[in-house]
Amino acid sequence: MGYPKTGFKLRCLSSKFILTLERLYAPRNQKLRQHLRDARERLNITQQELANKLDRPQSFVSKFEIGERRLDVMEYVDVCEALSIDPVKFLGQLLSDAAKKKWL
Repeated sequence: MGYPKTGFKLRCLSSKFILTLERLYAPRNQKLRQHLRDARERLNITQQELANKLDRPQSFVSKFEIGERRLDVMEYVDVCEALSIDPVKFLGQLLSDAAKKKWL
């Protein structure tokens, strides 16, 4: 069996795998990715420049922005700090927007 064209390595077709994909593409995860990308673009920082600040490859930034990978909490903090964003305020604003729009 081959791998799906999404770029994910398919380990098995189990309910756990399907739940992982559903969580990755859940509206709140999409919004988080979009808000981080919007913040980067507002600052006129390229993916490569952000990756350099994080000491990571450019593909790291690309993959979390398009949803191919998730950020863990500490990676999220690192990204925010590299963008000179307060991670707590940023997340608070995201959650406030989520509550108003009911997509959380």
